[in-house]
Amino acid sequence: ALNEEMSRNDTSIGAAFGEFDDWVELYNLTDADIALDDFTLEDGAALPSPFFAGAVVPANGFLLVFADDAVEQGSADEPHMPFKLAGVGDTLTLKDGAVIVDVLSFPALEIDTSFGSLPDGSETSAVLARVTPGASNVAEGEGEGEGECVPPFGVDIVPTIVVNEALIEDSSGFLDEQGQPSPWIELFNHGDATVALNGLVLSDNAAFDNAWPLPVALELAAGEYLVVFADGDAGSGLLHTSFALTALDTSIVLADRCDTVFQTLPLTGVAPNIAVGLFPNGDAAGAAVRATPTPNAVNIQ
Repeated sequence: ALNEEMSRNDTSIGAAFGEFDDWVELYNLTDADIALDDFTLEDGAALPSPFFAGAVVPANGFLLVFADDAVEQGSADEPHMPFKLAGVGDTLTLKDGAVIVDVLSFPALEIDTSFGSLPDGSETSAVLARVTPGASNVAEGEGEGEGECVPPFGVDIVPTIVVNEALIEDSSGFLDEQGQPSPWIELFNHGDATVALNGLVLSDNAAFDNAWPLPVALELAAGEYLVVFADGDAGSGLLHTSFALTALDTSIVLADRCDTVFQTLPLTGVAPNIAVGLFPNGDAAGAAVRATPTPNAVNIQ
């Protein structure tokens, strides 16, 4: 089913190439994987377009498809379509061969607002209260019961991802993709298994103002680090946050899309070229202390 779409994506979800493109979410209502070899997708102004070879919608799961007119950027895990969605509204049609499987018509939407089925896979659609690529759709005001926000890691499960280190002003030569020094935040997986980052968000305040969802396509292997640049310029690349970390910020918050807070890293003693890091390394319950900057490496004092 065509379960959710966003036609004006500025900061919500980045594709693997660091671009914020239009996207469509497919949902599989069955208990078996569905291969998309014979499927096509079209909007009102485009011819039916096939999916990337090997693309599959997992059983009772989701697949995110980017509509960016850049098929060459696609893969089986992240298909791209040779058209873009119309910001003034459009109609999407999903076909299996000549058979129409689903049709989704959507209106003009605000920036970073999505439209989709409520509940998942149904014929009833609406503007959604939360942007939930790769997860169940949520209606405005929903609480306990059907349609509530589904924790991406399961109920009462804390992911092994932590905010391990942060630096607000860096002149050490650690640069972003554009060769610029930027504030940065280091994530670390202290567990024994790979963790998908889809469903996690970062914020520079407890109210989640301008919270930034981690890219849907990324995952961290056990013992692996990931540095994101907290420069408030999400359009610069996949690893740039929508908020800018400054000396006025007092903490960094790691939570899930359901606003469950997993960690708050206090930004104590911030100063140029002085980081705040966890000790012991990767221990969310450990002390957050002034540290020598060590992006993508074990924290040292």
